[in-house]
Amino acid sequence: HIGANKRETMRVTAALPLFAVLLASGLRPLQAYVARHASLKRHRLASRLYNANEDASISPPAAETSSSGSEMNELERDIAALRRRETSVARTRAQDEPEGGLKDFARGAFAKILLADFVLVLGFLGWFIVGVLQKYVGGGASPILDSFRASFETLVQPALGLLMGGTLLGGLLEKLKEDK
Repeated sequence: HIGANKRETMRVTAALPLFAVLLASGLRPLQAYVARHASLKRHRLASRLYNANEDASISPPAAETSSSGSEMNELERDIAALRRRETSVARTRAQDEPEGGLKDFARGAFAKILLADFVLVLGFLGWFIVGVLQKYVGGGASPILDSFRASFETLVQPALGLLMGGTLLGGLLEKLKEDK
């Protein structure tokens, strides 16, 4: 009787990922419908606003006047507020961050050096893994692993040290920049 409960639990546990995938795939059409409906509603409001600006002489039907008029006014206010906010954000960014400069150049060069070093360290990791696989799959001596061991102190260790030190220095500089 206890074994049956364990088997049932295993079946339910195994079915959970499948249920999650089915649930997620079932929600996609619903999400697409909601997004499409919202997009159509925004398009209708925008076209009403455009038509109202183009043809001021033509007024909407009497039934629509009260609801669409308030929607139009609200949409116009939202557009104006968004434009003001975008302009103020652009101005503050231009004042806070001067374009170019030695600091930006140094930051970019530092990031590129760390990225190149990271790629180099990944290459060393690949070299080491190939050597280990050769030793254990080939059964015996591994010239690839031997060459890795021979160059560890001269090539691999400095690259690892530069990557670790650069990462710590970058984190420290970001922390100092946030504190200002």
